[in-house]
Amino acid sequence: SRRKMASTQRRPPISDVARRLLPLPTDNGWFRDLPEMLQAQVAVALETRARKRKGKEPIEELLWVGTPYLRTRTIILLFMLWSALLLLPTPFLVELLEHGGWWAIGWSIVSVFLFVPRTTRGSREAFVLTSYRAFASIRTMYCSIETSQLDYSDVTAARVTVNSDHTGTIELRSSLPEPSHNPRNPYVRDRVVVFDRVRDLRDACRVLNTVLPREIVES
Repeated sequence: SRRKMASTQRRPPISDVARRLLPLPTDNGWFRDLPEMLQAQVAVALETRARKRKGKEPIEELLWVGTPYLRTRTIILLFMLWSALLLLPTPFLVELLEHGGWWAIGWSIVSVFLFVPRTTRGSREAFVLTSYRAFASIRTMYCSIETSQLDYSDVTAARVTVNSDHTGTIELRSSLPEPSHNPRNPYVRDRVVVFDRVRDLRDACRVLNTVLPREIVES
């Protein structure tokens, strides 16, 4: 146990390891504006690829990072809806059902997992464009990290839409099989990476225009 504790104490922080493996654009405003947890998520994703492909390709360069953007009006509406759905059923549950108080407590817990993920996306999700791939890193409510990614060379379709709140949604799709795909399996599932509610749509599209295959950009 002492050896494990000593090795843990000697291990440098993730940010220090990432700085030695790859350059992080710490001087750029779009990276500094990220919450520290999202900076760590992005650094870990880049570090993982750098370790796996060390010596096989040049160092992956971070070109753009964004987060989902919710306008204040949308957040207020979500909280109003949450409050209404939380408070209105409570008297009926307490009065009409046996052990209604416990049902009300249970519903309040369920409502947290219904509404909080929608209002905290900006602090849990990062949309990233690098010199090799596009990926979305999402920290779930259970503190696990889910990552969907596509190399630009695998992208077979791209679509950009403008939402009613003046944000944009970018969808990158690939119909090519994954490297780990079993050739005996005739079914190939499309791989999709979605950047939803992007505020800085212009810069994201500018980067994509330079890294995506020409036939995808012109289509």
